[in-house]
This record gives sequence, structure tokens and C-alpha cells, in this order.
Amino acid sequence: MGSKGLMTSVSLPASVADYWRGRKREILGYNERFLRMVMRGRVRRGVTRRYNRAGEAFEIVCTRFRPGEYDSLHFAAASLRVSVSSLVYLLIKLWLKPQRRRHVQRFCANYSMAPVVWDSAAGILEESLTFWRLNGSLTACELPWRQLTG
Repeated sequence: MGSKGLMTSVSLPASVADYWRGRKREILGYNERFLRMVMRGRVRRGVTRRYNRAGEAFEIVCTRFRPGEYDSLHFAAASLRVSVSSLVYLLIKLWLKPQRRRHVQRFCANYSMAPVVWDSAAGILEESLTFWRLNGSLTACELPWRQLTG
């Protein structure tokens, strides 16, 4: 992977591709809020994957993600049966709304995956994406399980 992150590409409508190229870090600052919003929807199974649909040309944009950013987007995309590119497009649309940018980031997220069984007989993985409220600063988090255990 290297210190610069995971290199991949996303397919975006041409009208927003330059926003992603120039402001990706700022846009990804809204990822936790965005993921909490899309995870209010239902998990989709027994359906095919949805991709970006817009009445305009698309551009392939090479991009780097930090592992946690990509893993959390991929987790949500796989659960909702949509492409990571479509989530990135929706994230950009959220960022483009001025009223959304006035809000301070209040949550942080953690993606984890634990293989339970992974062999020729079965593949069983436990995945989770958890969010917790930031408590005062970006470094001081109040973890949800701490609330349960006191």
C-alpha cells in the first residue's frame, strides 16, 4: 500500500470531477456524517449493484484513499449494493450544499473486519462500521462500548 494510501479510481459526472480532484480532503471530512445518513437506508440483497446515473459525461478520476476511508466507503457500498463511485458522488453533492458545510464534524468512525472462517469450505467474515460522538476535540472520543460498561 505505501504511505500515500490506496490508489484506485472513481467514475464521476464531469460536472463534479474537478471538485473531487481539488478538494478531496475537505470533502472526505464529511464522510462520517454522510455514512451515517446513507446507513439509515435498508441493506439491499437479491438485487444488482447500482452505479452512477447522470445525464452527462463521466470522468475516471485516479485517487488515493486512506485505508479506513476506503474500507468504510466499500463496506457501505457493498451493503447497499451500490458502487463506491456512486457514494463518492453523493458525498460531493452533500458537500456542495452550503448549509451542510456549516456544521462541525461531531462523529468519528471505525471500520473493522475479522475473518471467522476463511478456507475452501466456507468464508465467514464479521464486519462492522461503528460511529461515536466526538467529545470536545478530534482526539478525545467517547467510545460507545464505554457507555455500556460504565
